[in-house]
Amino acid sequence: MTGVVVVFLFVASLALALHRNASHPGSLARNLQSKDPDKREKARQALALAGSPAVPALIEVLNTSLELGARQDAAALMGLAGDRRAVGALVTALGDPSPRVGLEAAASLIRIGDPAAVPALLGHLKASQDDTLAGEIAGMYCLSQKDGLKEAGEAWLKARGREVPGTPREGGITWGNSAGR
Repeated sequence: MTGVVVVFLFVASLALALHRNASHPGSLARNLQSKDPDKREKARQALALAGSPAVPALIEVLNTSLELGARQDAAALMGLAGDRRAVGALVTALGDPSPRVGLEAAASLIRIGDPAAVPALLGHLKASQDDTLAGEIAGMYCLSQKDGLKEAGEAWLKARGREVPGTPREGGITWGNSAGR
């Protein structure tokens, strides 16, 4: 019973924070840069609930923050919002100095699914200097159903002798498909 009360209070506090800041998602987005981990987590959750109305503030954080974690969170939250207004900022973030921000931007662009982002995503895969991150990106591409991305991801992985998601393994298990597990 105590657990239910704690969960209820947590959800209620998130709803209250979202309600208070609904007209000011910028203040929530700025909290992604807070030194207080609880404040950052509450901001992440409230911004995820806010969805599209938070996108302009998240773009601002992605474009201006010096905090790696804040940029990474902003990129991920824009993908969750699924709002095409984020595409331009996410394409720019593919070239972020932090490869992790570029990875979140790629994942969000795939999630949003705007065909206009495909050339930038393909260019990012080809230009990647970090083989591990590029492999993660190629794997995401393979699992996407977006024109051109699946084929590009498969070609990148095959050229490096890596396993391609969706390829049957020994015993009938398919990588990237939990149905076979």
